[in-house]
Order: sequence, then structure tokens, then C-alpha cells
Amino acid sequence: MEILTVHQRGKSQIKSKNRLKIFKLILSSGGISRIELGKSLHLSAASVTRGVEELVRAGLIYEEKKEITFVGRRPVLLNIRKNSCYSMGVHISRRSISLCIQNLQEEVIYEAKDSIWGIENGADLLQVLQRMMRQALEKTHICQEKIVSIGLAVRGTVNRQRGTVIYSEQTREAIPVVESVKSLFDAAVFLENNIDVDLKSAYSQEFPHTDELVYVFADEGISGGMISGRQVIRGRNNMAAQFAHLLVEENGRLCSCGQKGHLQPYFAKSAIEAEYQSQSGQTGVNLVQICDRADQGEEIAQAVLRTALEKLAAAMTQVVALFNPGVIVLCGDIFEHYPASVSFLKDTVAARLPITPLLHFDWRVRVRREIRPERNAAKLALEYLLEQ
Repeated sequence: MEILTVHQRGKSQIKSKNRLKIFKLILSSGGISRIELGKSLHLSAASVTRGVEELVRAGLIYEEKKEITFVGRRPVLLNIRKNSCYSMGVHISRRSISLCIQNLQEEVIYEAKDSIWGIENGADLLQVLQRMMRQALEKTHICQEKIVSIGLAVRGTVNRQRGTVIYSEQTREAIPVVESVKSLFDAAVFLENNIDVDLKSAYSQEFPHTDELVYVFADEGISGGMISGRQVIRGRNNMAAQFAHLLVEENGRLCSCGQKGHLQPYFAKSAIEAEYQSQSGQTGVNLVQICDRADQGEEIAQAVLRTALEKLAAAMTQVVALFNPGVIVLCGDIFEHYPASVSFLKDTVAARLPITPLLHFDWRVRVRREIRPERNAAKLALEYLLEQ
């Protein structure tokens, strides 16, 4: 949408930036007068009037009617038309693509999910994504121009500068996901790793006053992220926080990367399930069931989980010693379904690293079913647009 685009040069750049600032403040305020806008943004009355009138003509905001009260005339407030434009969020995981459309008040207008299990080729992946986006517009009757921002939360190695993602470790193909989306929409496109999207969401909502935070996500693989000084640590090649490849046992199990002793072959969901099958002789038992059995006192289940948690504790000891976090956030079935896991981790790390100042941090569990990366991506995309 042209009205929310910052021009690149001259006076038009200043005017478009002021207009975007005005829109952003009206959006966050829930109702604000022109006088308050000018004071808050340090803009002249003429600049405020120009920006407001342009936004009104574009249908993005409206002025409430004047009202006479017993203390006099109430100031005219400016408010957002919540359905004047929308932000789309997409989550591309290993198994599926989830898509949502939210209005300016973060109300969900549309949601859809489609399987991509087994897809490794970039062209096939982008074909499913574009089809889902077209279907979303058809079913909601929203025109393309009203989608002003699109957030992409994608598993794999993200290159934000190039707009690509290495989704498959087998093909190592750099998929031009941003270019594909921009071929359909003239919108601001925000690309981020799916774990970093949840990291930002967890940080902003639950730990806004914590400067140093570690986030560990355990599922088919081990991934995570770190925040320092309120910024996500990315690393030179956008590959920071590779917890899966921390060494936890010299000459241990073979990792998918070809090296031995990394965390991945001990703590990945499939690794724990395989170890339980090996020790119990039972097949088809998933991680949640193993956790339930351990919680009920089954010795084999407890031993399998204890071994896995000891390896994670070895990895987290390294992280704590290097990073000195204020909070470690854990997400995964083992943390949700085996209550003893967090206290075991806490005690084991403390025993491995008896340096008291380093142990003054909190352990928190993030409930997996509450995580909606596509919704968080839609929100972050709109913030990205408004920060031009």
C-alpha cells in the first residue's frame, strides 16, 4: 500500500516518514487527538494535519464525532479502521505450512494449514505456499493491495539479506522465498527463522526486562536462540546457537553432521524413542508416553530420560559458562510431560558448574501448544513495516 511506504529521497521522504509515524502512534494509542500527536511526535500542526488527512482519505483512520459533555467539548480522537489493511503470517515447518491473516488489532481473520511432509524441492515448496496464499485471498475476499505486510517464519538456515532459506539439509538448496512472495504481493516481507520468531515473541511478552536469554527447542531436532542486550544473536552466517552440535560425550554417538558425541543423537525426539525401544524391547512408544511412564515410576523410562537430560545438562553447562544468561527457556515434550526434568537439569548443571554467580538465572518452560509462529510472524511483519 503506497500510503504506508517511505519514499527514498527529498521532501517526500520526510512527509512519508511523518505519515508513518502518525499512523503507528494512532495504532498503538487506541485513540488520540491531533494535539497529542503533535506533542508526542514533535511535529508541527501543519505536518500533523497533512498526515492525518492523507490517512483519512486512504481509509486507514477515522475521526470520532465531536461530543459535548458537561465540562465542554471533548477533543476529536483519531482511531484506526481495523479492517482497512491486513498482515499475513506464514509458518513453514518440517511437516506443514500454516497461514493466517490478521487485521490491525491482531484479530485473526483467516487460518489454514496444509501438509508438506516429504517435500524437499524448493519449487514444490513455493508452489504450495503460493497456492495457499491465493486461496486465502479468494476465501476472505481481501484484495492483494490490502495485505501490507507478510511475515515468514521458516525452519532452517535463513539469509535475511538475500531473502533465502536452506530448508532441507539433504539438498542444501537456497530457496528464494521472499522473491516468490513478492511476485504475488507488493508488501513488506519479513523473513525469520521460526525459532527466532518464537524467541522474539517469548521475550517481548514474558521477559521484556531480561537482557540475556537462552531459548532451547527440542523436537525432531535441537534448535534454539539467544538474546543479548535485547537483540537476537545471529552470528556471522546466521548460524548462532547451534545447540544440537555441542559436544556432550567424547567419541559418543554419531551425529547427522558426521561427527561423534554431539547433543543431537542423544536428545532428539527420535533418539530418545529409539533408546527406549532398545532397552525395553517395546516398539511404537512415543516420547510423551515415555514421559508418562517415567512419571509413574517405570525404571527403564526414567533411566532413558535421565541419560538424555544428562547430555542436555552437559550442553547447557557450556552455554551458561560462556553466556551467563538471566533466563533459560525450554520448549519440548520432555519438559511439559516429565515434571522432574527441569529440577534434574537445574541440579545437574549446578553440580557441573559450582560457580554461584553463574547460577543466578531462572529456568522456564514454554508450553508448546500455545506457540503460534504464523500469528507471531504476522505481528512482527507489521512492526517491520512500521519501523521503516
